[in-house]
Amino acid sequence: MPTAGTLSRARRVATRIGLRLIPVGAILASTALIATPAHAELVTQIRSWKTGRCLDSNFKGEVYTQPCNAPHTNRHQYWIFTGGHLKNDATGRCLDSNGDGRLYTLPCQWPNTWQDWEAQQGRARDVAIIQNLRTGLVLDSNEGGGAYTHRRNGGFYQDWKLGF
Repeated sequence: MPTAGTLSRARRVATRIGLRLIPVGAILASTALIATPAHAELVTQIRSWKTGRCLDSNFKGEVYTQPCNAPHTNRHQYWIFTGGHLKNDATGRCLDSNGDGRLYTLPCQWPNTWQDWEAQQGRARDVAIIQNLRTGLVLDSNEGGGAYTHRRNGGFYQDWKLGF
């Protein structure tokens, strides 16, 4: 269980990298912070609260959800929150979206506001809503493994848990 000092440090790091941390007990318990001299990163799986499937990607830039693998066994299911971007740990590509709701990865670009994301408080303390700051649309999914963005509608498919 994280200590109060760990949580304070995590909040400071998250603020610095553009991620708004929400009351986080269970979220931080299953994520890792990696600090380097130049910056800090939050590395985590992103799991649909409704389906239990993890956000995944491949080298072709396709984004979808798959059954979650045990922690640290599939780098395609790990995402790095860095500078407001979500970078896939395996491909090194950043989560990107367009106004039509398509979700994909492209090489990371700074600045590229289509690749800027923010985690916001969801309906419970360990639930996040992940919003694309350029489009205002939020990360959404379905039972078939689809991942896309959609306007915020209060549906459970838009609830995500950071970590396994």
